[in-house]
Amino acid sequence: MKTKLFITIMILGFVVKSWGQKQEEIEINPFGTDKPISKTEKGNSVKFKISNVNTFKINGFTESKPLSVNFEVPEIFNDFINSKESENNGNNENSNISYNVADFKKKFETIKRDLDGNILTKELANNLLSELKKVQDEIFQNNLSTFKTSFSVFVSKYNAVHQQIELEGKLLEQIKDSVFIRNTIVLKNNVKEYFKSVYGSKTTEEAKKTTETDLNNLMLEYTQLLKIYDELNKTLEKDSVVLNGKLESSDKKTTINIDKATVSQERKKYFSEEMTFANKVFETISDIKNRNEIIKKAQQGIDWYNKIDQESYTIYTDAIQLNDYETTVTPKLKFSNGNIAHEFQPLTIKTFGGIKVNFSTGYLVSFIGDDNFSPFKDNSGNTIGVVESNKNAVTNSLGGLVHVYPNWKNSPQLGLSAGASLATNGNLGFYFGGSLFFLEKNRLVITGGYSFIKVKQLNSSNLNKISNDRYEFVSTTDTEIRYDDVYKGGWFIGITYNLSK
Repeated sequence: MKTKLFITIMILGFVVKSWGQKQEEIEINPFGTDKPISKTEKGNSVKFKISNVNTFKINGFTESKPLSVNFEVPEIFNDFINSKESENNGNNENSNISYNVADFKKKFETIKRDLDGNILTKELANNLLSELKKVQDEIFQNNLSTFKTSFSVFVSKYNAVHQQIELEGKLLEQIKDSVFIRNTIVLKNNVKEYFKSVYGSKTTEEAKKTTETDLNNLMLEYTQLLKIYDELNKTLEKDSVVLNGKLESSDKKTTINIDKATVSQERKKYFSEEMTFANKVFETISDIKNRNEIIKKAQQGIDWYNKIDQESYTIYTDAIQLNDYETTVTPKLKFSNGNIAHEFQPLTIKTFGGIKVNFSTGYLVSFIGDDNFSPFKDNSGNTIGVVESNKNAVTNSLGGLVHVYPNWKNSPQLGLSAGASLATNGNLGFYFGGSLFFLEKNRLVITGGYSFIKVKQLNSSNLNKISNDRYEFVSTTDTEIRYDDVYKGGWFIGITYNLSK
């Protein structure tokens, strides 16, 4: 029963002690003011909270790898787009007109019907040909403008996808170098601007759907672009217009029947370089493997934006329990591979609580000394006794003390002390008492108490006591003054300096 009670008390004591322990944080700001501590209760744990840390560099991350798909836009096409934008900004009146070969033939049939039943004179035929040529040129020029507009949209959408897959690299460029980040707010604002320049006001969840949508739209733009390109570059036969009618001379004496006269225009192959580029893009994005790689790369950029924007840039070191009276801790930042990234200045932390033991040495003075007697004579000049002369009231010595005291939080502190000394006469002394401890690191100790010192005491075996300070020799033949070395107690005071911290 007693054993169980003892175990229960021990467990309760351990639990109470555990509850009493706490963990303290020491804040380190590489670019601001630190918040250190100099003392904590014994048994407590401390850990360092380090701010403005580039946690991505410390924890390690894979460098952004370039996409295997080539997404660089040739400079000539960027110039092409810029010129087209300038043209559109100049309010081109024909930019919204769309013609094709069917429109051209339809207008020709209309003009031809208007001529039915009339004699086709040379002048009328020339007017007809001029009108048809004008219509044909108008259709062609507008198809050229339509292709430019469509190709500009195609490259712009292509550039948008390119920006999406480049976002990751731009973000990682912001955090790859320094171990510390001076201003995390500026960093977060920068990455927000990068994200906004690519995705506008979209949320990250909306942005993650953007790349796939843009790829689909890019393929649709390619289909439209291909259609316009084909109309611009049809064969000579398909671009030709056939006329039938009569030509009559001005004096109406000569008439010529015209059968299948052809109106056509010599053309070169237009926009072949642009279409070659568009074909290559289409082949790239229509490949399912490339498509998935593009989408994954773009979404990695969004994920990094979220990480950088939501990161606290604060690192906590492992907690260290302080069980010694004084501990020097050196906070360190380490890379993920264990190498030291940065080492801060050491910090010494003292503890309070519990019982502390240390030692000190110094000067001890006991308020007790050796007897000192001198002989005295009678009127005849014979030595007949001894009388006490100038007596040593104190004993000076150098000694050492051991101290036991509660480790209070603030100075001065009280404790019990015991020790020994070596007097100037070579005798040992023993001391017991109480002490006051001053100063924080190298303690000054003032001790007072009771001591036992070996002193010389008068041997009265051949003497008779006359008074407190006078003795007579028992025999005139034995007049030697004898002393005994004895330990006697007396109060003492000591001023010592500690040996241990």
